Amino acid sequence: MSMEVPPPPPPTSSVPPAPPPAEDAPPAARPQEPSLPDPGPYTDLHREARGVFSYPYTFFEGIKLAFMRGVSQNMQVSHTINLGGSQPPGYHFAPTYVGDYKPDPEDNQQFPVCISDVDHEGNLRAQIIHSFNKRLSATFNGQSKPRGEWQGAESSLHYVGDDWQANLTAVNPKPSTQEGIMVMSYLQKISTHFAAGGEFLYQGQGGHVNTAISLAARYRCPDFVACASLAMHQIGLSYYAPIDAKTKVATELDINLVQGDATATFGYAVQMRTASVKAQFDTKGQVACGIEQELLGPAFVLMLNGIHDHMSTESKLGVGLRMST
Repeated sequence: MSMEVPPPPPPTSSVPPAPPPAEDAPPAARPQEPSLPDPGPYTDLHREARGVFSYPYTFFEGIKLAFMRGVSQNMQVSHTINLGGSQPPGYHFAPTYVGDYKPDPEDNQQFPVCISDVDHEGNLRAQIIHSFNKRLSATFNGQSKPRGEWQGAESSLHYVGDDWQANLTAVNPKPSTQEGIMVMSYLQKISTHFAAGGEFLYQGQGGHVNTAISLAARYRCPDFVACASLAMHQIGLSYYAPIDAKTKVATELDINLVQGDATATFGYAVQMRTASVKAQFDTKGQVACGIEQELLGPAFVLMLNGIHDHMSTESKLGVGLRMST
């Protein structure tokens, strides 16, 4: 006699059903969009292009001997002797101190940074840079003549936002007589590649007040960097492009609207294994070149540079040796 087997029970799921959504539940949060990168300070808009040129930024005339030595982990001193050229011979002693404070643990920059330079006549130039936190930093520059005579001072505050940067600079301020120079600049990142900003200058002297406004924009991508700046009576354009890992080219155009004058400069820089070369020429007939050659490694570097003006047939040459330990 056969016996009927009952059918198996329906399968059950181990995951309980989701409860119905509450009527007053808040909507799901939208993912936060990543912030744009820091555009950098307004004064560095043409930094890439001008870094290719040797004149007048790294040019020297005559004979130059420089010796740099690290005294400790935080301090370095340099001795420089200049001979010949259009400037009188002189000696410069320049100590540099770097503190241990890191406002950003992920960044290797340390503060405060104290840089000074005193020559054989007693003229002193000093610069102090300190960062209070990841966003706010301050810079002070001062100059004095022999016997403690004060020559001038410049103070700056720098604030770095998520996608903008603002600077405030005061040069020889005298609030009692409303004299001095105040400069305020702002640079905003518009997109990943494009940044724009402006600068306002206030100058008071002898009861007269002058103001000026300038605007600037920069487009930066992996293939090139193009910048344009417009002031009251001057227009500046620059273009920088890395050809490969060792070669860079740049061009700069300066237009003076008052004098009706324009100058275009073309240059290139090549970094080789033990040497670097920078060459340039402009539309006024000036041709310049700078060469740095390692002799016994990076500790001994031979420096050669020169410039020739085809219009005035004047030439300037410089030969130097830089040693470091």
